[in-house]
Amino acid sequence: MGNLGAVAPDAAMLDINFKPSSKFVLCRNKHGTPTAIYKEWMWDFNPYRLGATRVTKFRFDKIFKAIGPENKALIDEVKYIIYCLAYFAGGGRLGRLSAKTLEQRWVVLRSAVLFCYEQIQKPLVGVLSLQQLFSTPVYLAAFIAERAQPHFPQMLSALLANLISVGDDRLGYRVISSRDIELRRHEPNQHPVIPTRIYLELINVLQDMLDQIHRGVESLECFVSKFCDEFYGLAHDVQKSLLPGGKANYRPIMTEVLQAHCLNEVFSGVFSCSHKRGLSPALLKMQYIVKNVIHLYTGMREQEVLRMQYDCLSDEIYLKEVVDDNGVTRDLARSVSVLSTTTKFTGYKKSESWFAPSEVVKAVKIAQAICRGLASIYKIDVDNDCPLFLNPAVLRKRNTDVGVGKLGNFYNKIPLIEGIRIELSDIQELAQTDTKRDFYSEPEFAVGRSWPLTGHQFRRSLAALRI
Repeated sequence: MGNLGAVAPDAAMLDINFKPSSKFVLCRNKHGTPTAIYKEWMWDFNPYRLGATRVTKFRFDKIFKAIGPENKALIDEVKYIIYCLAYFAGGGRLGRLSAKTLEQRWVVLRSAVLFCYEQIQKPLVGVLSLQQLFSTPVYLAAFIAERAQPHFPQMLSALLANLISVGDDRLGYRVISSRDIELRRHEPNQHPVIPTRIYLELINVLQDMLDQIHRGVESLECFVSKFCDEFYGLAHDVQKSLLPGGKANYRPIMTEVLQAHCLNEVFSGVFSCSHKRGLSPALLKMQYIVKNVIHLYTGMREQEVLRMQYDCLSDEIYLKEVVDDNGVTRDLARSVSVLSTTTKFTGYKKSESWFAPSEVVKAVKIAQAICRGLASIYKIDVDNDCPLFLNPAVLRKRNTDVGVGKLGNFYNKIPLIEGIRIELSDIQELAQTDTKRDFYSEPEFAVGRSWPLTGHQFRRSLAALRI
């Protein structure tokens, strides 16, 4: 992923009175190129991210429609707060917050900046500063009342705790504690155990779809790599307007491409793509199925799967061969397939291994074939720190950054999975798995609703089966 790791503040920065200059660099990529410079309107902390999923770039120029003196003052304030959070909030093993945590704080801070400016509509108040907001109980209470989204209280509480840890001396003012305003934190529910009936249906659906994709595993790499040619697979009407030389230079259209690679059966149903524009979403859905199969059989965490590299699969010998005194092999060596990934980050990368059943091996082989094809379009080497789930968006946008695509449930609607509906017996089983939780009153678990699948549910369900 090109993670450079965190670096400790230098001696000058440790001085309470130190203020970063306009040329101060907060983040660099693996080539040493700055991606977040203090004076710039966009900060990108992705080179320092720990997870596979990219974090949002901080766009200070997109907060307001127009930027006047009051807007600029708020932007200067929020920049300094983010700088303080990045280096002095005291989070993690290295004494600073991760890029993902900074992204979460940015969500609250951006909302706070907008709230402060919106007070211009109230003549008796006027535009607030962030200092006024975070140090005045009545203003903070009004901010909370206007931003009543789910999980907002706990996100704000975490931000306030971080600002307090930065210190009054460095910030220049005392931040209100969440305890001072009785900010109630909402404790999120655990991922539920998947009811047995639904679990078995998911196994069948995922198995059928994996088998469908696997029929084309030998052709997928070559098929995908052909799209290095940007005109490959386009409709002839489109090629006519883009390509000089007439029909002699026409590339095959998508239906002809699928036929030539014997992939008609593979790219059918939910993976159907009769036009080139449908190829990227189809490949993303294939990766999504592969990802869930890995969750299903291993119980790996979401980020553990997403952080897997191309060369994640290996064979490890667990019984060595037995050779007698005459040099004759009596028993052959035995090995098992093993997946390698990284665990939760604790300031450094730590390797972890998982037993890979045959279905997981099949799933990884599919992902590797797609990855090799996409790598040729990205023009990268799969053996050089290449993520297994390369983003297929490069088929639509050639300047796509190397990384993992959007493999969440929200972006990948699979009718066969969404068609698994909750029954009363499922809720009764859920109630037995967590007696302190009222599943009957939670709308997402209502009878007749689609089961709200998440990757982590497989981990909890496997753990429950082992008890």
